[in-house]
Amino acid sequence: MKTLLIATMLLGAAGIARAQTDSDEINKGIKLFNDLEYQKSIEVLKRVLPKQQNLTKQELTETYKYLAFDHLVLGNEGEAERLFKELLKVDPWYELDPMSSPRFLDFFAKVRKSMPPPPKKVATLTASGERSAVEMTYTTSPSMRALRDAPLTFAVGIADPERRHAKIELYHRKKGAPDYSTVTARRVDNGRYEIILPGLLIQAPSVEFYIAAEDEQGNKIGLLGSPQLPLSMDVGEDENKPFYATWWFWTGIGAAVALGVVSAFVLSGGNNAPGGNTGTVIIHPQPM
Repeated sequence: MKTLLIATMLLGAAGIARAQTDSDEINKGIKLFNDLEYQKSIEVLKRVLPKQQNLTKQELTETYKYLAFDHLVLGNEGEAERLFKELLKVDPWYELDPMSSPRFLDFFAKVRKSMPPPPKKVATLTASGERSAVEMTYTTSPSMRALRDAPLTFAVGIADPERRHAKIELYHRKKGAPDYSTVTARRVDNGRYEIILPGLLIQAPSVEFYIAAEDEQGNKIGLLGSPQLPLSMDVGEDENKPFYATWWFWTGIGAAVALGVVSAFVLSGGNNAPGGNTGTVIIHPQPM
């Protein structure tokens, strides 16, 4: 009863949230939130997150926002904080609707204050003086998890009405590394770019990255992620890779061969090895 009363007060202060995405699944989760079905809303919206590479920035931020709202109403402030942080990784400049519940606004402001400040945003202006946003989306192949030593491909889409961007850069590093390396995207078509990270750079536990659209002066006019709050992708082994193609198998084989040679030498009395046909067997592991 207490939770329901608090939830009703929050919604009364915030007004009813409206579904504003092109995703039926996300809209269903938002509707469940409006209907005070917070746990069901969580279950629906959580199913969206594994598909996040296929979502627009707006769809992803709405998903994180309403999941955070759900958890905040249910009293799970730790999870709400984590979700708001994920939202700010996607869009460091995100602002809640000022008509949202004061509790939501205060909590979001506290989370934002605890995080590194976002990079300076370079505004673009139309002839009428209105801001013209530069929006980007991306997908990866593989989509869910990168494979160690295998190439990782990024497909980047950009909407830049004023065509101010001169290039798109991928900044990447292994998790825990101090510095980023960069790869310039290859233009595929109008508004579409491709970036391929070679397998040598794809190492566990994960790859951290952010994508920047830059103008002729090198100003970042569009971002996915940021240097302080990068996006990330876990790196794992290829489960379909045969055991004899793995490094640990050949390391073990090498150790076993060395041990066998030493043992045979010791058991034969060193230089007093028995006569007969003898020779050396050398095993050369072949890359798969």
